[in-house]
Amino acid sequence: SSADGHDMMGFGPLLPTESERSLMERVRQELKIELKQ
Repeated sequence: SSADGHDMMGFGPLLPTESERSLMERVRQELKIELKQ
């Protein structure tokens, strides 16, 4: 849901869930690869 997305981006009071942390980590790795190109 959109609420979960907001929490994941740091706008919500809830701590990120395990799946959200793994998702953000994956995005972070992809961004690193993009910057290297």
